[in-house]
Amino acid sequence: MMQRRFGGKITEVKFDADESSTVPLTAQRVYGTARDVKVLYIARGSDLARFLFSLDEAFLGGRCAATSVTVVSTSDGLRVRSPEDNAMLEDLGLRALRSQSITDGRLGLLSTLVSGADRFRGDNPEFRDLETAFTGAGFELAHVDDGWAVNGYDAVSTISAALRTLPAAKPAQRS
Repeated sequence: MMQRRFGGKITEVKFDADESSTVPLTAQRVYGTARDVKVLYIARGSDLARFLFSLDEAFLGGRCAATSVTVVSTSDGLRVRSPEDNAMLEDLGLRALRSQSITDGRLGLLSTLVSGADRFRGDNPEFRDLETAFTGAGFELAHVDDGWAVNGYDAVSTISAALRTLPAAKPAQRS
């Protein structure tokens, strides 16, 4: 779906979800280009903190050629802000979110919210920054607090695309 939407001009970079040591290797492929990089992170939320941390380490170590990296995620991106049962993932998440690269703007995380999870109030003026980033990424502001709607749309679009690719005269085989 993403390839179709962007005319096949997306470089897919994957890591092995069963082997966490491949996450930093994937980050290397992302930051090797000397330009602003945007990443659609659709892997497991449990690996997002490690991915962000790997990007931050590359910025701090001078190994990151990218001028900035913006990571766009589904509502799984909120997991990095939530307490973890796994102490290592909790530590990686805190270190990633408090990193120099995040605070100076070279590394950013933009994720949809779980429906109704947050909205502008007097005690969170930074929410206006989220709204600006959200609309700047091409999304309608009316959907900023509706992560489930985005996930639902993506799921139905994926199923629809898959159904259109099945041959009409052949039985489908389970894989």
